[in-house]
Amino acid sequence: MYKKISIIFLLFSNIFASNTWDELDGLYFVENEYIIMFSEDISPLLGSEQPLDLKNNPDIIRLFNSMGTVEKFEPLFRFYSNFSNKEWSNKLHQFYIVSFSKLNDYEKGLALLDSQSYIISVNPNYRAEAYNVPNDPYYSLQWGHDNTGQAISYGGGNVGIIDSDTDTDLAWDITQGSEDIIISIIDTGVNGNHEEFQGKMVPGYDFVNNDSDASDGNMHGTACAGIAAAQGNNGVGIAGVAWNCKIMPLKALSDDGYGDYADIANSIQFSAQEGANVISMSLGGGGFDNSMNYAINYANDLGASVLSASGNDNSSSISYPAAYDGSMAVGSLSPCNERKNTGSCDGESFWGSNYGNGLDFLAPGVRIHTTALNGGYMSDFNGTSSATPHAAGIAALILSVEPSLSPENVREIMQTACDDIGTSGWDSQTGYGRLNAYMSLIYLTGGPEIGLGMEELFLEVESGGENAIELPVINGGEIDLNISIDPFGYSYTTSDDDAEYSWVDISNDGVLYDFPGNDASGVSLDIPFEFPFYSDTYSSLIINANGWIGFGEDNTEWNNSVIPSSDAPNPAIFPFWDDLNPVNDNCNEYCSGNVYYHSNDERFVIWFNNVAHWWTNYENSFYDFQVVIYPDGNIDFNYQSIEGSYSPTIGMQDAGSNNAIMLAYAADPVTDLFVHNEFSVPIDLRGYWLSVDPLTLSIPPGGVGNLNVLVDAETLPGGIYSDYFIINSNDFDNSVLQVPVTIDVGGGGCFGWELGDINNDTIINVLDIVRVINIILDVDEPEECEAWAADFNQDSVINVQDIVLIINVIVG
Repeated sequence: MYKKISIIFLLFSNIFASNTWDELDGLYFVENEYIIMFSEDISPLLGSEQPLDLKNNPDIIRLFNSMGTVEKFEPLFRFYSNFSNKEWSNKLHQFYIVSFSKLNDYEKGLALLDSQSYIISVNPNYRAEAYNVPNDPYYSLQWGHDNTGQAISYGGGNVGIIDSDTDTDLAWDITQGSEDIIISIIDTGVNGNHEEFQGKMVPGYDFVNNDSDASDGNMHGTACAGIAAAQGNNGVGIAGVAWNCKIMPLKALSDDGYGDYADIANSIQFSAQEGANVISMSLGGGGFDNSMNYAINYANDLGASVLSASGNDNSSSISYPAAYDGSMAVGSLSPCNERKNTGSCDGESFWGSNYGNGLDFLAPGVRIHTTALNGGYMSDFNGTSSATPHAAGIAALILSVEPSLSPENVREIMQTACDDIGTSGWDSQTGYGRLNAYMSLIYLTGGPEIGLGMEELFLEVESGGENAIELPVINGGEIDLNISIDPFGYSYTTSDDDAEYSWVDISNDGVLYDFPGNDASGVSLDIPFEFPFYSDTYSSLIINANGWIGFGEDNTEWNNSVIPSSDAPNPAIFPFWDDLNPVNDNCNEYCSGNVYYHSNDERFVIWFNNVAHWWTNYENSFYDFQVVIYPDGNIDFNYQSIEGSYSPTIGMQDAGSNNAIMLAYAADPVTDLFVHNEFSVPIDLRGYWLSVDPLTLSIPPGGVGNLNVLVDAETLPGGIYSDYFIINSNDFDNSVLQVPVTIDVGGGGCFGWELGDINNDTIINVLDIVRVINIILDVDEPEECEAWAADFNQDSVINVQDIVLIINVIVG
């Protein structure tokens, strides 16, 4: 039989001189072929021993026959006869290749082979190809893709530092962009008739002239579009960063290069609504404008990554719109691996790239080759205007590989994958460094990848004692894995996910709270328990009319902001911080709704009952919500009815304004449905008995780091306690991991006993009830551990309440 297989192989090898390719998950491989690594105990030492022979390995041949008809089976390395110690120590003798002339199912075969105990690994025989360099005639001059020192200085001659580029030439071997990804160019319009844009344009809009023809009469927008997405490898002109992505032209600047914020904000909104994945804005000027800020937040919420130019004034202040939190701020890189400044090597002493707080990264922005308005090309497009579409193209490449990424994910990938060229880490001159398209894609395709040595943790500890366990954290990827743990142990979910909607009805018991004005709080209220909040505990609180409760001084700020912020109330909890207008001592004609509170030893409830928003621009907007705080530090936000428009900050921050959770900011109902009717957000504080060290950890590829999980039962009575902690990581497939922790606390010398199991036979049944009755009636004198187990509610008294609780356990 084996000889027949050999003969068939020889015949096929003469007939088929080239491979037939198949595809799986976007990767190409040789059809019906596997590369297998067998275990060492069945692998002959090739060069000293003969290869594996199917005739002498019935288990293997039965396995192969169940998959199809074998055509070829032989060692992977052809010159195995020369193997010796060096090859054996590197396990090359364990690799074989198998081909099937007929195969039932490739993927099932892959899984079947992988499940065998004597097979270490199995892989397709993947296809490799020559690295992709486009044939566009000006490509060799585009230093931003591949810098060889070819940039042409303003004064003449060539300048540049080799490899001071974004490695897009390497990134193109992973993707040249997807036709499903759209880059919006908000600018002077785009010349859609340019040869580089044929078949690449999607409908846009001209907000300057209010029509659907977003043609360019200036040049600027066409040049930006060419950098971002000019067709590559088409034998003409240049290669854009994301060859295959689509372009959406938005004309927000007139032909003289000027435009107003209204048109720009409209262009942002239009872009996001019409499906743009990336928004590129090579424009700036003016100051903070809330409409544009809201438009950018809207675009982010719809999944669009926004990138804007930092400015060309050589200033230490980032210009708008780059300075908005929702936009990535892009600075300009010179060909000599530095922030473009008035003394950089390019010779253009008349401008420099803005820098300072908020700068994200640098991209090529000097002496750039790109598309010109008349259908030709230009070689000296400059400014952060040219840096921004470079960055936008890289964002589009990232989304081409993984379109489900959020704008926050895209931003973090781009920051993390930067080549650090300034002071270590972020710095005001270069941000996170020089953008790297290739490493951004490697970040997605090759790591980081988090794994845990244990999915759940179980510890035993004596009451009053401590215990600890190490949790291994493994990085199976090819990029450093960075993890962090909230030092305060807060985590949250919503009723749209795992939680249930809850509402605490205090309509019959609530006490009316009085406000002296619509932006102020009333009297301080005592909390009937010590409430732990971040690193402090509080015994009193105030309620502010604008939808928040505080544990310090009042704050009359009605214009809610992002948190953490020292200008915002602190320490405070914000179930719905907005410009609210409840009934107060200085009511206008529009004030409406009262606030009530009720507390006991188990919780404190503050209820905003159908409270109105300040009327201007928010007519007929009313909100019915509550915040509930508990002795264990847990917090509930509950929303019964949300009517009309709203724009709150939702979250909380500590006394120093250093730590915060911001669940929503300016959450307009049209664009952000974070809150809605009958909606709850429980915020849980990790049990005080559980801590983790260290709080941050960086693990190299293939490495293992350890977290020390500590439990402190100093004040815990015996029993079973469960909680969890959250690991946040830069693995985008597992960015949040919940690690359950259960501890068995023994009652001092009664370690190992269970409450209710009075006879310690590991079963709670009627015998235990009889024993409790005898103890209560003084028929028997219990030993110490029997008494501990009988006191089910741990109130130091053994009575009928303990019997009831034990019965409840028995009956389920």
